Amino acid sequence: MTMNDYLRISGDKDFIAAHWENLERAWKFECSHDTDGDGILSNSEGTAWVESWVPSMPRQEIYLAALDEQASLAFANLARATGHNDLASQADARATHLRELIEKQYFVPADDFYAFSWNGAGSIDTTPTIFPSVAWWDGDYSLDRSQAMLSRWASAEFSTDWVRVSPATASASTTPSVITRAQSGPYHRLGFSCRISHRPFALRLRPPDAECRSHLVAGSGQRH
Repeated sequence: MTMNDYLRISGDKDFIAAHWENLERAWKFECSHDTDGDGILSNSEGTAWVESWVPSMPRQEIYLAALDEQASLAFANLARATGHNDLASQADARATHLRELIEKQYFVPADDFYAFSWNGAGSIDTTPTIFPSVAWWDGDYSLDRSQAMLSRWASAEFSTDWVRVSPATASASTTPSVITRAQSGPYHRLGFSCRISHRPFALRLRPPDAECRSHLVAGSGQRH
């Protein structure tokens, strides 16, 4: 996704082509780390962000699933730009499948809310949390039925002090120890405020210099 951001900003297809081998390795890693067979990147390799959770660590979180979808779209764009049209089609198809799967696995009609995690065999953690806000990685993404969830985030149901606390106030997960581990930090606060206001935020970016590009290459084996 970082390389796709660079391409969108700079139009530098030659740079992408020169490092295609790294990008393809990252793509193969993404597609091969689905331990439960549902098609979505799982937590088995410790690739997700959750440090701890009560009562147990989740197998797969909504923002990890959404990251997988958006990374697939990013790879499709990179593949098209460098003439790898078959891979681009595969990545587009994977992103479409993941989007449908996220809605099927994570949306809870009874609550009009998206679950935090999916743990196999239809088991989901329905604790109302702020974590689905992390699903917006690329600036264009949206969950199909998020309006009611956005309204709940803006309500008194979710407490906030210097940061927005991740679980809902009335949730069983809202204990002092859990709150300490689950405070959402500046990225939640920024993303939350932008989504509630329906106003996208933008950063003024300049094309990376040689040093920045070396960092892109170094990291492209892990995140594209």
